Amino acid sequence: MSFSRRSFLVATGAALSTAPVWNRTLAAAQTPDASVDPLFAPRQLGNPNAKVVVEEWFSLTCIHCAHFAENTFPQVKTNLIDTGKIRYVFHDFPTDQTATIAAMVARALPVDRYEPSAPRCCPASTAGPMTAKPTR
Repeated sequence: MSFSRRSFLVATGAALSTAPVWNRTLAAAQTPDASVDPLFAPRQLGNPNAKVVVEEWFSLTCIHCAHFAENTFPQVKTNLIDTGKIRYVFHDFPTDQTATIAAMVARALPVDRYEPSAPRCCPASTAGPMTAKPTR
């Protein structure tokens, strides 16, 4: 079977036309449920009924994610999350083995301790195992 430009466009159009249905389905699936294992429960902050949901996908060994957590996130938390304007959802996106282990450790914490503790697993933007420069 050959894959032509026309079949690609048809498949893409069909996928895009069903996007609203999938978005509603995914939103319904993310509602908290008592039967969900606490390790897999969503890690989120803010007003659960907020009209705007911000989802952050981060790696605990990424220096850019660490910079965001140290410099930008406190402002977002103060101005948007604490005022109830947004609901902020954290998602693990480990990019290496160290990040995977750190994400598992952070996920093992109680839900209310995740946000204060997870950024501490991030390397500092100037030091850390993933940012250290090799010596010669």
